[in-house]
Amino acid sequence: MPLPNFFDISEPATKEDLESFESTIGKRLPDDFREFLLAFNGAAPAPNLFQLDEYEEDLDCLCIFGLNDKNDLRHFLTEHKERLGDEMLPVACDSFGNLICLSLASKDFGSVYFADLRQTRQKEFGGDPSYIAGSFEEFLHQLKDNESDFGNHFERAFTSELSGSAEIEEEVARIFAERDLDALEALLDAGFDIETIDDNYLTMLENAASLGDLPMVTLLTSRGAKIESSISIAEDALQFNYPDADHKGIIAHLKQYQSSLEN
Repeated sequence: MPLPNFFDISEPATKEDLESFESTIGKRLPDDFREFLLAFNGAAPAPNLFQLDEYEEDLDCLCIFGLNDKNDLRHFLTEHKERLGDEMLPVACDSFGNLICLSLASKDFGSVYFADLRQTRQKEFGGDPSYIAGSFEEFLHQLKDNESDFGNHFERAFTSELSGSAEIEEEVARIFAERDLDALEALLDAGFDIETIDDNYLTMLENAASLGDLPMVTLLTSRGAKIESSISIAEDALQFNYPDADHKGIIAHLKQYQSSLEN
């Protein structure tokens, strides 16, 4: 498969940035990930789905970290060092806050793994991360669009009207990747179905809750969005203390919103 498109990219990292980070961790980064940082320095890939045998549904790569102020590789490394140890580098996350990691161990240097943190809330992993690919570049080539609406979300996917326009789907992906509140409001004003399910089987509200974007969540609830799994998604993400995210505020808002719907 070809490489994905990249949205929400940052100012490219410099060689000095890389050398400083490598000095901090005491290891050289794999060449393909170095090239990514020098070109994009963090991004939201599209398409962004991949498969693992032990999971029935596709997994997603929500964003790839960089040496930047938004999704800072250094922040996630510090946050999860006790969980991951010295030979796993978190380089991306999925919509639920689980991590996609690069191995820095000599035996499988540069290989890519999936660390499901929902199953391991203690300090140490309850199980080994799952192997995805032999290199970061190979992982990027594996990313794909959703090929089927079947699976555990069958009923939800077919009770909502999916957008048939690739251009609109790309615009929705861009809106959430860039957290473009004005564009989201304009899209809803134009009549876009607020309960549309994306390729990751998430509604717009669930996407906003996953990102930790309270203004987006507030806008969507003001338009009557269904809560679905938004609260649990925000609760899962809260433990990771993502920068520029207000999952605590979102949880409080959604619980108040849920209460208002029940009364």
